[in-house]
Parts: sequence; structure tokens; C-alpha cells
Amino acid sequence: MNQNAEKRPWRMSRTAEWLITEGWRIRSTGKLVDAVCDHLLAEGIPLWRFATFVTTLHPQVFGDNYVWTRGGERQYRAGTHDMSRSPVFANSPVRLVRETGHPVRRRLIGPEAVLDFPVLEELRDGGVTDYIALPLTFTDGVSHTVTISSDHPDGFTDEHIALLEDLAPLLARIAEVHATKRVAERLLDTYVGPDAGHRILAGKILRGSGDTIDAAIWFCDLRGFTPLSDTLPRDEMIALLNDYFDRMAAPVQERGGEVLKFVGDAMLAIFPVDAEDRDTSARTACRSALEAAGAAIGGMEELNRERARNGVPLLDFGIALHVGDVLYGNIGSANRLDYTVIGPAVNLAARIEGLCKPLNQKVLASADFASLCPGPLLSLGHHALNGVAEPQEVFAMAMARIGQAFDNMTFDE
Repeated sequence: MNQNAEKRPWRMSRTAEWLITEGWRIRSTGKLVDAVCDHLLAEGIPLWRFATFVTTLHPQVFGDNYVWTRGGERQYRAGTHDMSRSPVFANSPVRLVRETGHPVRRRLIGPEAVLDFPVLEELRDGGVTDYIALPLTFTDGVSHTVTISSDHPDGFTDEHIALLEDLAPLLARIAEVHATKRVAERLLDTYVGPDAGHRILAGKILRGSGDTIDAAIWFCDLRGFTPLSDTLPRDEMIALLNDYFDRMAAPVQERGGEVLKFVGDAMLAIFPVDAEDRDTSARTACRSALEAAGAAIGGMEELNRERARNGVPLLDFGIALHVGDVLYGNIGSANRLDYTVIGPAVNLAARIEGLCKPLNQKVLASADFASLCPGPLLSLGHHALNGVAEPQEVFAMAMARIGQAFDNMTFDE
């Protein structure tokens, strides 16, 4: 390692010049890493492996790891928060660089070899001769990492190390732009949903702006929430809601639905309809929503079996399904907006859910929904709904056990 790296003048390599003039235009971190490695090889740097690790803001992902290997496959790995607490990460050069902001250089063969991290022994056994981990320091002061390995018998020269050290700050600037965009996308996906997040990043941010779309509408509610919230400790209540929403949201998302919001113990979601092929797409959206409802019921049955074994109260719920026009866009105050759907169709779905308890049903669907997905649905007649002028016909699933899997069910087109 060149201990005088901060004192010597910075020199622009051909790779650095390319990064400044052209490389910054590349929007994909993986493609950027590929291109950087190609340029470094062309400059005579004996690369075998080049990997970037950038931590991120995400409830499940701790960091993104892009790995380039000469002659091998390019890999992307999302490291979980469990990984960040693992002994492997705790005893790694990546953690040390992240915490100190200082580089780590290790020769892996010969009399100068130092194998003070387990990963270095693995790399040595795989043919690596030289290793360097450099900080990619972002403007917030947090150090991320790029690790670079060689399998050349002589490893890296001092000139190679100087070039890589000079390159790291440039790479950090571009990596930070990529990471910032990725964080924005992930946070929007997490908090408003992928489709709404995409619309927001595309510039649909003005209050009152939006589109009228057709969608299958899902509205679910947890029964008995108020007495539960009055009696359960806070942490138990939060855990209960998380378990419940996991069983509701996952089936929706797995079938192409968009979870828009959680309101207390209620969840609103849509399955958008393609306007260019409205009839077929509407049937597909309704079928997906109904399949999701069946999967959600199965998930709740499993959760209740677990709760019964633990001697805690079982959970009951209702799901309403409807289809119709909704306004999909920005609604709220001048400085606090919600990207969601509103309209009579949403209100009707919420009112139908209110019938689930008195009719002793887990799932109820509107007549409009049933007309597009009639096979598994059975009319329960017309019923008055609060705030709706005319009685509405509602439909229930015509199954002995509505928690059964839908995989083998045939839907009428």
C-alpha cells in the first residue's frame, strides 16, 4: 500500500479519463463495473475479481454487491440485514473499510503474505495472489467498498495500486448517484408500491394530477381490532398487524396487484386493467384478485393454527372485491401527498367489506366483479349498504372450503 497516496499528485489514467467523459453516463451499476474492468484490463491491471459493496436503505436489504470475475459470470447479490450481523461480515475487510474509511492491502502468497481474514484464505486457495479493499466514500461521509483481486504471480505493482487508489474517488461519485436513485426507487416501492413509485419518479407529482383507470379493487379489514388494540401490549399489537398484513399483501403482490395503503387494520390494493385490451385484462385482473383472496385465506388459516398453538386469540377478517373506474393520483395537502385511488368504486368496495361479518363470509364480491369472474362466485342476494342509494347484489365464493388452493380451479371466460 502506498502510504503517501494522499501526498503524491493525482494522475489521470485512461480509465479515469473515460469515467469523467463517458462512463458517468452508464446508469446500471453492473454495466459500469463491467466497463471499468474492461478499461483496467486494457491498461494492464492484472484483474481477476472486482466487486463493489454499497449499503442501502431498505427494510430487508443491507447492501448491494456487484461482482465481476475475469472470464466468469457477473453476479449481483443483495445482502440482508442478517448478513450484516453475521460473524463472516464482522471478520471481513469490507467491514473494516466501512468502519474506518481506510484501505486494506494484503499479499496472499510469498513471504509478505498476511491472511488475517478468513475470506483471504478462501481467495488464496482459489488462486488469488493479491488483494486490495478501497473505500468508496460518499458525500455523507459513509464509506462503502470496492475489493480488487489479482491472480498474477507478482500481484499488483505500486503503480497499479496508485492507479486504483486514484480511481476510487471517481468511482464513488458515480456509484453514489446510482445508489441514490436505487434508494429512491426502493423506498417508493416499499412505501407507495412499485407502480405508484414509478409514476412519481416519472414526474407525476403535482397535487390533483392523476389518471382515471379501470382496476379490480381489493379492500380488507381485520375484525375486532379495537378491543385487541386496547388490551395487547404495543409490541404484540405491531407484531400481530405485521403477521396479518403479510398474509394479505403477499398474495396480492405475487399476482400483480399494487398495495396502495394500510389504514389502521385495513388494506387497499388494486389490480390495474390494461385500457388497450379492457375486456380480457379486466377478467384477468378479477381472476388474479380472487386467486389472491383465496391464498390470503389459506395464509390466515395457517396463521390462526399457529396462534391457537400459542394460546392467543384467533384473527377474523373480511375481503371485498369490486371492479370499476378510479382516479389514481396525488391527493392531499400542499406539503403532504398520498398517491392512491379514490372514487365511488373504492367507496363501494369498503361498504361491501362491511357486509362480511353479518353475512359470515371471508370474501364478498360486487355484481360487476362477479360478471367478469363468475365461476367460483354465488349470489347472496341484494343488500343495503351505508351511503349507497340502491341495494347491491353481493357474491360469495362457491366453495366448501374457500381456503383451498386456486391453482387447479378453472375460471369461466
